[in-house]
Amino acid sequence: MARQTRCLACGAPVGRYRATCPVCGAVQPQKRIGSTIGLGVLIVGLLIFTIWAIVRA
Repeated sequence: MARQTRCLACGAPVGRYRATCPVCGAVQPQKRIGSTIGLGVLIVGLLIFTIWAIVRA
């Protein structure tokens, strides 16, 4: 079962990844978990590269 949230405008249940409310059509804020994960991977990669460059020098 997909997780649901409530519409900010009318309070109707809305699927977590729906862009608009199916009842009133209000635009819903999007959860951008992919961007957060990508940023975390980038930071960890840069840290590993920095440590590798320091150890190699």
